[in-house]
Amino acid sequence: MKKILLLLVFLGSVSAQNLSPDFKQSILDVVSKDYAINMGGAGLIELDKKVFLVGVGRVPITGQSELVMKRLGKIKAQNEFIKYCKAPTITTEKRFILEEIIDGDEYEMKETFYQYIAENSVAFIRGTQDIGFFIDPYGEMLLYVVLKEVKL
Repeated sequence: MKKILLLLVFLGSVSAQNLSPDFKQSILDVVSKDYAINMGGAGLIELDKKVFLVGVGRVPITGQSELVMKRLGKIKAQNEFIKYCKAPTITTEKRFILEEIIDGDEYEMKETFYQYIAENSVAFIRGTQDIGFFIDPYGEMLLYVVLKEVKL
């Protein structure tokens, strides 16, 4: 009985991930035209009378392999997803150090400014689906897209 139940759960989760290539392409088209979302962020889009929460991760195209860039993009997209659902706490710390050094006839003044910014967000989002990626029009960034259908 346990094996049958596990098999049904597994089959259900696999079928939920099977989106048609046309549907994925239409999501990518909508995201690529939405300037606010494709700058790296998250937002709601409507397609086929359904509402989806979309997360986009931007990764600069460098000498890294495509596989590495896609993995980074997926992580960044999921992070944007989390930040959209639960606002992060942001802490900043600023330090200004003024140093005067007097050595005989020599006088030296040194100014140093530090600013630390930390962002902390914790959430768990189940059921995001990988849509794919596209390259920005300038060929400089890989944009990875994840989504989840939401009921409003």
